[in-house]
Amino acid sequence: ESLLAEHGATKLAAASEAILDLSEAHARRIIAAWADGEYRGEATLDDDGHGATDIPIRARVIKRGGDITVDLSGSAPQVRGFVNSSWPNTVSAARMALAYLLDPEVAKNDGAFRPLTVIAQEGSIVRPREGAAVTLCTSHCSNEIVEAIVKALAPACPDRAMGGWGRR
Repeated sequence: ESLLAEHGATKLAAASEAILDLSEAHARRIIAAWADGEYRGEATLDDDGHGATDIPIRARVIKRGGDITVDLSGSAPQVRGFVNSSWPNTVSAARMALAYLLDPEVAKNDGAFRPLTVIAQEGSIVRPREGAAVTLCTSHCSNEIVEAIVKALAPACPDRAMGGWGRR
């Protein structure tokens, strides 16, 4: 309250936007240094607990300049089990993958993720239709989304990519 009273809403809003802009610029500088191209990565969910096995999460990543588009449309259809990823969780997982590949000094706020666009097909494991079971999505298939994206981008930024984790 004291900041608001001292500086006013307009100045505080401008300062907040400047912080986001700086994070965006920092992230874009890093991304721009990576090799442009179209990359693919895949990770597999072991099972959904209801008979579906070896469920692929496929990332097609297009990197141009300071922009990254992650297209997960080639991923498996949604499954019966609770490993489907709600759309907000899928976007968060893509942001998490990008955050891992950026410098630790980049502030991980909305500005740092402005260079990222995420696409997925409705009815897929990474963007299921309303009513699908998604209880475990923050672990699986979130881990596999991150892994597929990092695998895809590894040739563009090999010094930043790391191995997967979180296998059930």
